[in-house]
Amino acid sequence: MVAQLGADSMISDPLTDLMLTNNSYTQVVQELKGSWDKILATGGGGYHIYRTAQCWTLAWVILNEVEPEDEFAGRGGGMWCSALRWR
Repeated sequence: MVAQLGADSMISDPLTDLMLTNNSYTQVVQELKGSWDKILATGGGGYHIYRTAQCWTLAWVILNEVEPEDEFAGRGGGMWCSALRWR
């Protein structure tokens, strides 16, 4: 199975009117993982830079059966570069 795991289907994507959430995105990836023995996953679309990086990370974590470690979690006091507006 070759899966193009884009993030332009997410609710926060500024160019689409699709409404996937993190939960629904991970459910789709888990369903793919449970249906195929081998998956070649590629990154894809997404026009919200933070959401796209988050989706690709979620997919990678699920497909590789690992728990992410973030040594900076809780140290930033919120989203980095929160003043930036990505369009």
